[in-house]
Amino acid sequence: EDAVGSCGADKTVRVTDIERKAPIKTFRGGHHKALHAIAWCGRRKSIYSGGDDCVVQVWTPLSNGPVSSLMGHEASVCDILALPQENQILTLDLSKTIKVWDIRTNRCLQTFADEQSYHPENRLGRLTFDPKRRQLVSGSVQPKTWRVVSRDVFVREGHNTPVVFARHSACFDQMVTADESGGVGAWPASTGEMEFPFHA
Repeated sequence: EDAVGSCGADKTVRVTDIERKAPIKTFRGGHHKALHAIAWCGRRKSIYSGGDDCVVQVWTPLSNGPVSSLMGHEASVCDILALPQENQILTLDLSKTIKVWDIRTNRCLQTFADEQSYHPENRLGRLTFDPKRRQLVSGSVQPKTWRVVSRDVFVREGHNTPVVFARHSACFDQMVTADESGGVGAWPASTGEMEFPFHA
């Protein structure tokens, strides 16, 4: 589907159909202050949003509220960059702190703090990624590069309690599993990694 995501001072995340110019979904209730950054990760089918409350919320197309919260920033989040091929997202805040998150576990892998002062504005503008050199590039009055950890540094995780149900969906080519505590997860055959974990 051709759609675009947006966010703003009203604390909501909106997904709009480009062709019809009509809203598809509006996400509310995850943030309590204005939003400045949004990113889509097709591999996880997730939307990431951040702003003045310093929290990055994770949404899925089917969720009515955030499915996860990434906490650790101490200033307003101003940019989010999804790197699905690296299984990572990068977040930037106004204090020039950059965080690298593993999208499979929602854990922070690395934190960079840019101590350099910039003029006329002491902030970083945007983030991008150089896949050839496997490094993050931040932009201000001059670009600066940062070495990110390997995407292979990952411990596969799944359920925390014994699995009591498993069934294959031929339509989506996924295994759906449920555990004793009510945890549910979908496992695509293409990746073997749990997606859309939630509690029933």
